Amino acid sequence: MRTVDGRRRLLRFVRAAEPPALAAYCRTVGTSPSTTTVQLEHLERDLRGQLLICGQ
Repeated sequence: MRTVDGRRRLLRFVRAAEPPALAAYCRTVGTSPSTTTVQLEHLERDLRGQLLICGQ
């Protein structure tokens, strides 16, 4: 990651991947799932690949 924002997005991904669900991560850090999803989409764009497979 070449930028500070890129490193932040990567850190968010690592943290979001740890709990059993994205919603649990969002509750833990006090953010909304939609905000976190947008940040993860930015990271996927930066890395040019899919990082998570989201279920229903």
